[in-house]
Amino acid sequence: MNFARVAALSVAAFALSAIACAPHHEPVDDRPVIAPTPFDAGMDAGAIVVTETDAGDGGCGETDIFEANPTANHVPVGTPLSYATMPPVGGDHFSLWADFQNYTAPIDLGYLVHSMEHGAVVLWYRCATRDACPGLATELENLAAATVPQDPMCAAYANERRRIIVVPEPNLPTVVAASAWRYGLGLQCVDLPKLAAFIVAHYDRATESLCAPGITPPPR
Repeated sequence: MNFARVAALSVAAFALSAIACAPHHEPVDDRPVIAPTPFDAGMDAGAIVVTETDAGDGGCGETDIFEANPTANHVPVGTPLSYATMPPVGGDHFSLWADFQNYTAPIDLGYLVHSMEHGAVVLWYRCATRDACPGLATELENLAAATVPQDPMCAAYANERRRIIVVPEPNLPTVVAASAWRYGLGLQCVDLPKLAAFIVAHYDRATESLCAPGITPPPR
């Protein structure tokens, strides 16, 4: 199976039915927009590149993240962790990973970073819970299913279809975001085709390729 071709065809079909910047009638976040501050990556700052693009009035501002050589140490669950970017695109993480599913509440980042190390893409939306913006959550969940209908690596596991996680995150600096190992994308509006293209480009491109089920972490 040419998985990349299947994924690309899925993106093309989805793009025909999606408006580049989909309107929403439910509030995603009523907090005032705060100008982003430079990410502090400490001594390794030179290995992290963050590019921000302002699309102007009516456009969709974009933040692209690239971290060349993230650390990948396993630490015990509950160990305090901090990441240089939001969303994170690598780094030390918990010894257990989050199962590849849709979550209704935020979970600790240490689980999600480990999932990305296994080739997962995480789709984030800036809400406290799924119930706070179900329409947006549904759009992202449908996007995940349309872009990767079935991952052959997951076929051996009854409850796994794709290595994509959809999760709310109230601390997200953008309306929606996507992240994979080493790469991240933040968007100030809901651009479904762009998110789908990110999935195709970065799905299963991590240091490990594994679809074994993880755990369902408790809400943060």
